[in-house]
Amino acid sequence: PSFKFEAFPNPSQQYFQLQTDCTQPIEAQLFSSQGVLQRRFEQLMPPYQISTEGLAAGHYVLEIHCQNQRHVVPVVLIR
Repeated sequence: PSFKFEAFPNPSQQYFQLQTDCTQPIEAQLFSSQGVLQRRFEQLMPPYQISTEGLAAGHYVLEIHCQNQRHVVPVVLIR
């Protein structure tokens, strides 16, 4: 099956919560708009929450892997 991912709140100040129909552990990577890896999350379990503590305001890309499927979700961090 193909999974859907949404991040909210978006824009966010502190964290992104992922809404998905994937129920397995996921891996996620958060990249800056320049493509630089900022954070890596492994074996995330529901509820999926991505912390943005210590990151600068700006546009980011969240790359999510669930059951050999790759999803890309643009997110905005405000301070």
